Amino acid sequence: MPDTFDNLVLIGFPTAGKSTQARLFAKRWGWRLMDTDELIAGTTGRKPGDIIAQDGEEAFRRIETETLQRFVDSGPRHHVVSTGGGLVSREENWPLIRRLGPVIALLVKPETAVYRQANASHRVRRPLLEGDDPARKARELMERRMPYYGRAEFQLHTDGMTKDAVQNELVSLLATRYRLPN
Repeated sequence: MPDTFDNLVLIGFPTAGKSTQARLFAKRWGWRLMDTDELIAGTTGRKPGDIIAQDGEEAFRRIETETLQRFVDSGPRHHVVSTGGGLVSREENWPLIRRLGPVIALLVKPETAVYRQANASHRVRRPLLEGDDPARKARELMERRMPYYGRAEFQLHTDGMTKDAVQNELVSLLATRYRLPN
């Protein structure tokens, strides 16, 4: 019988659906949700996009790593963790991510990310995708981050998929290696 797991970690490109899928898994299994961006906003009183825009990406990444470290040190069980898109780009975060549980990367084409960002019903500030040429920025960002996303145990491109279709595919992927929570 496949192994069980205590937590599930969703990583991936902005707009790929990490937060949505994390909420769906948490509800499905009766687990708690931990969204690193929401936790950072709650503890700093500032949204991640504002921190990046005002203090720079490196300052935000330090806060992100500290937040992840505190969470992992707390010994979490039965959490679905949704990370910020760039959390995986710091090497020191990987041992922490791996301690939590299986890692799924949700991906989209850069053009899809730009489209979803421009047409979102609730706007999340994403300074790394803003500016004169968001499509170019998205392509460059994806190129830099893809090697990190490739470390995930599972990867799923969510372009053109509904949230329910993504959820069903993720459940099928997980079931190939793990006994799933009820």
